[in-house]
Amino acid sequence: MKKAFFALYCAYAARYLTSFFSLPFLARELGPVGLGHLAIATSMVMVVSIWVEYGFSVSALREISAAKPDDRGGIVIGVTTAKLVLWGVAGLTLGALKLFFPPISHFPADLGLVVLLGGVQAFNLGWYFLGVGRASVSAVIDGLGALMWFIPAFFLVRSPSDVNLVLICQLGSQAVLVLIAHGIIFTSLKRFSVDWVKVIEQVKSGGPLFVKKIAMAAHSAAIVLILGAMAGPVQVGYFNAADRFAGAIVASFYPAAQAVMPYLFNRAATDGSDSIFTASRYMSIILLIASIIITTSIYFTAHILIAVFAGPQYTPSIQILQILAFTFPLVAINQALGLYIMLPLRLDVSFLAGVILGECASLILTYIWASSLGAVGVASFRVIEAAISAIVFSIVLYKKRYIQKLLFGRSGKAIPAAHR
Repeated sequence: MKKAFFALYCAYAARYLTSFFSLPFLARELGPVGLGHLAIATSMVMVVSIWVEYGFSVSALREISAAKPDDRGGIVIGVTTAKLVLWGVAGLTLGALKLFFPPISHFPADLGLVVLLGGVQAFNLGWYFLGVGRASVSAVIDGLGALMWFIPAFFLVRSPSDVNLVLICQLGSQAVLVLIAHGIIFTSLKRFSVDWVKVIEQVKSGGPLFVKKIAMAAHSAAIVLILGAMAGPVQVGYFNAADRFAGAIVASFYPAAQAVMPYLFNRAATDGSDSIFTASRYMSIILLIASIIITTSIYFTAHILIAVFAGPQYTPSIQILQILAFTFPLVAINQALGLYIMLPLRLDVSFLAGVILGECASLILTYIWASSLGAVGVASFRVIEAAISAIVFSIVLYKKRYIQKLLFGRSGKAIPAAHR
């Protein structure tokens, strides 16, 4: 597991160092309006990617972690076929929208590029490499994907109208790496017999997680679209400049989850639910302490970070970043309760409910207040969103007596894990 931690955090470093280095360039070349348009386009790319990826990053990971080597090829083929079908549906939906809803042509980026980039990203095989204990391969591919797109973008992007060029650069780098990853897998596997019954089971078991992820992606897209429509793309640009830092911090928690989750899935399947609490407790404490330290640091250095990386024209982003910093401890709690406890115990539906309730609250607040509060209000609503999810997760786990096990290593009569 230590090797997986190291490899995944190296990939994280490559990915978000590139994000930090690209922000000064994109912020100056695109300006607040262009950066806002890029944020809107990127949010839609994420919706497509989540749609095509479905919930296989977790449901297929659970399968591959426990599968025999001869069965792995069939799992890969089954998952890939299902994703191709979903990608085809996304393309047909785009064609229908262009045909029956012409105003969609005013979207600030080429929608064909959006569908292509989202689909290619969804074919990332990180779940496979993590499940078979080759986290370093996943890390190298992710790290290269983060670095490669910026090199051509640095030479090509020169004006606020070059949003499509940024997407093209990202599409090219992702496509090359997806092909390489599939080549690595298909040259190492010998048997490709697909058990379609298991694929259908994966679709069913991944359903709640898919709804969760597509809801999160749609929620993010809706937030920036509402903010852009009611307060203007400049406010989206200010929010995006701050959110790049906040997003990088939040994303720093997930490599740990990627490394730990296969271990927890395996322990829950082989040794029973009680076996996961010690590891979960240890990781939860580390995450919470680190998040509090990071929140304090970001809050008091926000003015320096925005001035250095974005420039003086993004001064309104300082307050936005300070507000977003308060989400970090809440995200740490949500990851500890949701990813380390609820998913291994297959409380997928309860996990989904907590996420969606928080998102609905922030979406409603954004719709009501975006025109008057702008990006500052959206940042505040994100804190409320994370807090609501944390409360729901805590209530569910407390009723099942799992919170007691996480905190104290004991409980009363345990209630068996079930899909709720």
